[in-house]
Amino acid sequence: MLVTPSPLSHRRTLWGTFLLSLSVLMFEVTLLRLFSVVMKTNLSFLAISVTLFGVAIGGVAVYVFARHFAPERLRQRLGQWLAAAAVGLALFPFLFLRLNFDAAHLRTLTLLIGLLLAAVPFVTANVGLTLIFRAESARFGRLYFADLLGAGSGVVAAVVLMHLLTAIDVIFVTAACACLALLAFGVLGRRGQAAVAVFAVLVAVVAGVNEGRSFVDLRYTRGGKEYDVTFSKWNSFSRVSVHEERDWLELWSLPADEQRSHGEVGVRIDADAFTSIVPFDGDFSTVEYLRRDLASLAYTVAPPGQSLVIGPGGGRDVLMALLHGYTVKGVEINPIIANDILGNAFREFSGDLVGRPDVDLVVAEGRSYLQRHNEQFNVITLPLVDTWSSTASGNLFLVESYLYTVEAFEQYLKHLTPDGVFAIIRWDEDGLRILSQFFAASERLGIEHPERNVIVGRNVPDAVTQLNAYVFKQQPITETEWERAKAFLEENGFSVLYSPFETTDNPYQRLANAPDRSAYQASLRINTFPVSDTSPFFFFRSWMSDIFRQALRGQTPHDGGLVGVFLIVVLLSAAVVLVPAMALRRQRRPEGSRRRTAAYLGYVAVLGVAFFLLEISFIQQFILYLEHPIYSYSVVLAALLVLAGIGSWWSSRFNAGQPAVYAGVGVVVGGLVLLDILWLKPFIDATITLPIAAKIPIAAGLTAPIALAMGMMLPLAMRRLGNEGRSSLIPWCWAVTGSTSVLASVLAIILGVVLGFQWVMGIAGVLYVFAWTLMALVPRPAPVGSQKR
Repeated sequence: MLVTPSPLSHRRTLWGTFLLSLSVLMFEVTLLRLFSVVMKTNLSFLAISVTLFGVAIGGVAVYVFARHFAPERLRQRLGQWLAAAAVGLALFPFLFLRLNFDAAHLRTLTLLIGLLLAAVPFVTANVGLTLIFRAESARFGRLYFADLLGAGSGVVAAVVLMHLLTAIDVIFVTAACACLALLAFGVLGRRGQAAVAVFAVLVAVVAGVNEGRSFVDLRYTRGGKEYDVTFSKWNSFSRVSVHEERDWLELWSLPADEQRSHGEVGVRIDADAFTSIVPFDGDFSTVEYLRRDLASLAYTVAPPGQSLVIGPGGGRDVLMALLHGYTVKGVEINPIIANDILGNAFREFSGDLVGRPDVDLVVAEGRSYLQRHNEQFNVITLPLVDTWSSTASGNLFLVESYLYTVEAFEQYLKHLTPDGVFAIIRWDEDGLRILSQFFAASERLGIEHPERNVIVGRNVPDAVTQLNAYVFKQQPITETEWERAKAFLEENGFSVLYSPFETTDNPYQRLANAPDRSAYQASLRINTFPVSDTSPFFFFRSWMSDIFRQALRGQTPHDGGLVGVFLIVVLLSAAVVLVPAMALRRQRRPEGSRRRTAAYLGYVAVLGVAFFLLEISFIQQFILYLEHPIYSYSVVLAALLVLAGIGSWWSSRFNAGQPAVYAGVGVVVGGLVLLDILWLKPFIDATITLPIAAKIPIAAGLTAPIALAMGMMLPLAMRRLGNEGRSSLIPWCWAVTGSTSVLASVLAIILGVVLGFQWVMGIAGVLYVFAWTLMALVPRPAPVGSQKR
């Protein structure tokens, strides 16, 4: 089969591919943000994983329905499917935002409709991309460069735009970009071009008008219908809203006689994580009840001085520290809360906390702030303010928090004064792991008998859920400190779960006083072993063996939906391989041998898995370095995509038919992975105190060599297919690459939990080295003239 010359202008095709990929990645990043607001975390994880299979479905469709997508109909089909993508993007906000994913009686149907609406732009756009790749197989390297460059630009554009617009309006912008892509390809007549241009302008106008009027806005969030919203704003990693709150989570830390509204308003991050703003006019007698809050336990033990609140949220814990006579440093990661809410909209309501001389509110990530400063604090507190929603990717690897790793506990303890106190407020279900983190950090710091340095108190017995205060010191708790703490707990109706001065038979006492803590933890039904920065899954407490066993038995494992999503993705990936295989089997004159086809499919599958394993490993390792998951995600992903695109362009200089080329590139990737495993973390540690403006180009530069090499491997194989006259196989290969990439995004989490992300990186390096052996299995094609017709 000879390669059919493309009827498209190469320059226009490059621009069209760039704009189309830009719009697709902008939509993907924005969709992740939107899903995290309207869906529970496990549904969001499932939804984005399944939705991204639209990439694979597009490739499968072009391969299976080859007659419909015949090369001679390229211009017609490209115009139709890209127009469908633009229309699908423009209509998506109007239709999707009407769905209530919290409606129990319609949850499955609603989810299916939502998945279908979200998948349409991915399927239609990737049908267009697949058609282009098949038609331009001889210049696949350049085309793939435009694709990856557009994708990387789309990531950056989405992050930037979500700081300026709502996620809803960014989707309208993606629709306008899809229209520009269609215009760039030049496959429509004059009337068609004019109609698309008018449509693009209309969509852009809708985005601009909606930003001020919000006539297309959220109706439902993950908690159901929104109510009493007095303020809302989006950025690239959250949607923050202020409500006349009805569900007072923070009341659970108060004594029974104080569990009532004190006029607070509630702040919700992604319609889930909660903090409150306490009305304050400068008169501390009006907030005297906070002195009785369970979180005040830390201030009964610690000496007076300076307090550090990591994640102050609406300022409740700042007020508490001021009430006890401390000066306060607040480190808040979300600029909307710090600047727009406390610093503007609710400045007067909150008593101008941010303007007080005894309060210093800093917008930063807690650990990154401590890494850059050598201050010592009398009290360091982590209030119950965190989010279980997706900050960027929708996947669990960005849900986990580096605030609770062993290395984090080390930092907190190092920044305490000699008699200082580190305190955490968290649910009881987190307690054994919290103690485990403290014991592991203490061992690394050379603290002997850390069980003497802990107090654990719990809220009132009849509370809706059990909330605990965990108080830690570098030095042993003194008897005087314990007497003050005990009196505080008893006076307010709280109870003691652990004290070095009292013995009660409960899991906290058994863990603290176990002769062999590891043996005791291994006997528990949940995993309470400490977690580190290399595997920061603090909230993942299930044993992996139990999870798979429960899933195979049809039981519901407590894993946030991880195994369920993995099994679904495995089945979908198998379908991507099997459906085209069945279509190929029905053909009377199949292209080439089964061995050759299997080798190509195996090769692109390995690349899809390896690329994503490396991508997620890099993102994880740079989260602390770049001070926020969204910055790590956007910088690393954009750098990987753009630099891999440059590698794709460069691959055109190499002979795609020589197995030695694949071997050389694979070995280079494997070698660079080994160097990263050995030297990346030490380099990060040595430069982590630099300003963020310096660390961003450093992070991009550290990914550059490996990204350049990674970008060469897929274009080489696709160009080889075109040279062999087998470009019709490219859609199937593209589909397999897409499906295995989604599979790898879930697999990376499982491997990260079990092994840690350095091992994930190592596995990816081995896969790249292995991939070239599959290309070595591809037999040299017979001369074109001798092929069966």
